[in-house]
Amino acid sequence: MGHVRGGSGNWPARQLRLLRPGRSALARRWDRIEAVLALLAIGLCLAAIPVAAAAGADVYREQSALARQQGLERHPAIAIIQADAPEAPLTDIPSADEQVQAPATWTGADGLDRTAPIWVEPVTPAGSAQPIWLDRNDDLTTAPAGRATVLGSAVGAALAAGICCVAAALGGLAAGRLLLNRGRAASWTREWERFSGRPSRS
Repeated sequence: MGHVRGGSGNWPARQLRLLRPGRSALARRWDRIEAVLALLAIGLCLAAIPVAAAAGADVYREQSALARQQGLERHPAIAIIQADAPEAPLTDIPSADEQVQAPATWTGADGLDRTAPIWVEPVTPAGSAQPIWLDRNDDLTTAPAGRATVLGSAVGAALAAGICCVAAALGGLAAGRLLLNRGRAASWTREWERFSGRPSRS
């Protein structure tokens, strides 16, 4: 049991030795270059944290400003359905939130009535009142972006930035190791030829 505890306790030290091959007498140029690449990859992965935070903060500010602007330019209203809404179309994959269009009328800020199709639940009867959102011209529009939408956009941007940084770091490390392995193989081939006095078979 004591041996197992000691081995697990030395795991961080073993990983550090892998990143610092210069202290090993067996370390060669390829090992030192690979250690540098690994350190650079770790640095890029750590840098992904502030980069992701900055990207998320930028998007949050932009989306918050847009939501405030939408809140000033849009206002809620009530539309009256003018005809019974049709049934939902038959599909292979029915959706619980599926909607259909039905003609509706609402009164604008200028006192004039406007009529246009709006999205409602299937089979909504005529005369039903439906909440809608209008722009400055009293035309149909969507609701202003809510806090959940703003936060979702910010989190999505942060995750995308972080993933890109980590992917670039790991991709660069993998490409570097591939080139280093080729260099090692070529070096071993040359040493074998010098040691044996005959060319190696490849």
